[in-house]
Amino acid sequence: MKYFTFFAAAIFFTGCAAPAPTGPKVDPQYARESNAALAAFDQGLASQAVLLYERALTRAEAMDNARFIGDAAYNLAVAITRAGTSADLAHARVILHEAALASARAGGDTVGVLLLEAKIARMQNDRAASLALADQVLAQSKPGSPNVSWAHILKGDLAADAGDAGIAASELQQADREANNPGVSQRGALAGLSARVALLSHDTLRAANEFDRQADLLQQAGLYAEMAAARAHAGQAWLESHHPAEAADRLYRAARSAAAQKDEHNAGQWTTLAAKAAEQAGNKDLIEQIRRLSNDRAISTQPVSK
Repeated sequence: MKYFTFFAAAIFFTGCAAPAPTGPKVDPQYARESNAALAAFDQGLASQAVLLYERALTRAEAMDNARFIGDAAYNLAVAITRAGTSADLAHARVILHEAALASARAGGDTVGVLLLEAKIARMQNDRAASLALADQVLAQSKPGSPNVSWAHILKGDLAADAGDAGIAASELQQADREANNPGVSQRGALAGLSARVALLSHDTLRAANEFDRQADLLQQAGLYAEMAAARAHAGQAWLESHHPAEAADRLYRAARSAAAQKDEHNAGQWTTLAAKAAEQAGNKDLIEQIRRLSNDRAISTQPVSK
């Protein structure tokens, strides 16, 4: 019984949603809209962040400021990706194209734009485009750039998507080797890829521990949607490893987090799995907690994706 569904949406946005620059030459309206958008994004209000970044982009275009246009367009694409449906991803890539052109005019970073587009292409199940863009990132990145490790992580995830354990493991080794003092989100991504490599090698116990580590790191990074998914993956791996007590704990916590984030679909799926694991473990207290969660949050249990 394998329930693993890996959501490409957990793409660990890097270099996004930075505060607007400060100083006497910074337009106050642009700064106000950008910083309000950042606050909304940090609070998980991605739809509100989209509206605010659209205003920031409009202001930057009115100013004809290439640097601000590039920054606002990039951040808008991130917010659209986080807030929207799969139908919105094509629009996010159009916005990213504008960000790349503006950043190039301003002499800014275009490699980060390529990396985000590569991740979005993976979300669209456009494996060929994602791989090609990741290779462009590697070709254009300076030695020691964090983008190099991120590109190898992405290529490893693409290989894992295709079930190729050998390439996934090789990309993981390169990503780890290129990681130069990685932050918590990047360490979380490395742990997640390590877990997927373990799964492909049928080592579900190691996968469970790696997913646990990933979830803890993403919690530290404040990436709570991604944290919940990693926690659920850990629960599923514990269940596959015949540890229903650990599985029930992780799945309940994932469902609770998803419910609090208004992610009703995943909350329902993970509640269903948590209840089954808690029953297997004979944990009456947790069964009652899961029941209360389902009732209090009005969660409808969902069929589990296989």
